[in-house]
Amino acid sequence: MEDSPLVMPSSGIYNFALVVTIVIWSFLSSYVAQYALVELSLELWLLQASGFVLFLIPCVFAILWIQKNRIALLDVEWEFREKEIAFSEYEKIAMDYAQTYSGIIQTVDLWWLVASLLTGISSLSLPFVFAFSHPILIQVAPFVFGFTMVLYGISVSVFLRSFISAPISSEFPFVPPKYIRNAISLFISTPSLSWTGVSIDIGRFGDYYVLEDLKVVGRIDSIESVARIVAELDESGEIKRIVPELNFKDAPKIESIKSNISPASIQLLIVEIIKIYVKLRGSNELLDEVLEELSIDITIE
Repeated sequence: MEDSPLVMPSSGIYNFALVVTIVIWSFLSSYVAQYALVELSLELWLLQASGFVLFLIPCVFAILWIQKNRIALLDVEWEFREKEIAFSEYEKIAMDYAQTYSGIIQTVDLWWLVASLLTGISSLSLPFVFAFSHPILIQVAPFVFGFTMVLYGISVSVFLRSFISAPISSEFPFVPPKYIRNAISLFISTPSLSWTGVSIDIGRFGDYYVLEDLKVVGRIDSIESVARIVAELDESGEIKRIVPELNFKDAPKIESIKSNISPASIQLLIVEIIKIYVKLRGSNELLDEVLEELSIDITIE
């Protein structure tokens, strides 16, 4: 088995630093809240509490940034192989990939972003609500602030861990399945495509792998082995263009669709591909059925 091409720092010391930082910040927050809440002034409380909430972010960011910047990739030659897979299979592969390289790939985890916002708002509001509700509850309010700060610190840490990029993040590109779902739906809704899925280059080195050059592909009914259309996507998952790919002798180059991309425009492209194929290679029984369904009349000269 090959040596690991990844140089990963031990996460123990950084996790310990995060825990210590969050706990100390929680105790300090509770201590200050004892005096800030006595005033029962919303403006004064929000001013001081916001400082604690906001200042924790750069503290957590600094620890995780140092950890991420110690990750390195040794010189490695990936052995790439293109593979076409169903979208459901890509979802499973992408989930495993994201978990395996969670410390490397950069993603925006919306769930933890929302959790960070909610716990941050709770840290600002709940202690004051407790203090304002009843005089007895003012004794509990500082501890509520400290507890919500712990939850807030954990949420921010998890979010920033995936959000902060490592120096080698670009070497491990990742396209979340949700980014290509619209392109998949577009192809599925297009007639005359017998199969829709994902084309991806999988590079392997021992037990390590990378996923590159992801495309959404559709195979044309009855000529699946020699004709397909490919949706090239930008970083946000939007379709940049639809590219026809013909794999038979004397196949001409066909213009890609770069604007007004819809099932109708894709269908016109498929009709053009089928016409070219029939004129160059002839028809067959299955293809005749497709031609009839599409109402394509082709006269062979």
